[in-house]
Amino acid sequence: MQDSDNAIMTLEAARSFDQNDGTDAFKRSPDDSSAEAWSGQTPSSFSRYARRVRRRHAADLALLAGGQPSSETVNNCYAALRGRNDVSASLRIVRALVMERLIGLDCDEQADLTIITGCMTELAEFCLQTALQEVSTQLIATHGAARGEHNQVSDLWIVGMGKLGARELNVSSDIDLIFVFSHDGQT
Repeated sequence: MQDSDNAIMTLEAARSFDQNDGTDAFKRSPDDSSAEAWSGQTPSSFSRYARRVRRRHAADLALLAGGQPSSETVNNCYAALRGRNDVSASLRIVRALVMERLIGLDCDEQADLTIITGCMTELAEFCLQTALQEVSTQLIATHGAARGEHNQVSDLWIVGMGKLGARELNVSSDIDLIFVFSHDGQT
């Protein structure tokens, strides 16, 4: 058996382990390299994360329109989820659905890196904007609006630094943020 066959067998054993809680992992014979044994498998199907999202959110996968995620499709997906979940749960599910889609685009369709980084950046911007709106509403309800020295409303801004600011986020990037108010003031 060639090294690539060993890698495929290891990935298949991992899939079996993940789906069956380890009960029949490595059950397949190492000699079973027939085309039938591997037919229908896409590269993304070997991602544990993608399989978990597909299993856990099977009913939600259709909420994210097909193809490359855009601001519009992510917003529509979030709106549908928000009807039955709170803000943080909806954002977590949207993130999982977009990540699953990007795994498919990257592994199965060999999408260009700029597509992946662009989608990740748009996802981060969407999540930050949505969270900012929610938190701002809560803070204003609790403490009142922040006001500048001339009683003008002082908006909270989020400045993305590093890869977020450069619109180059990848799937494992962290984000560096600076929070500022538009004016000095108080609540």
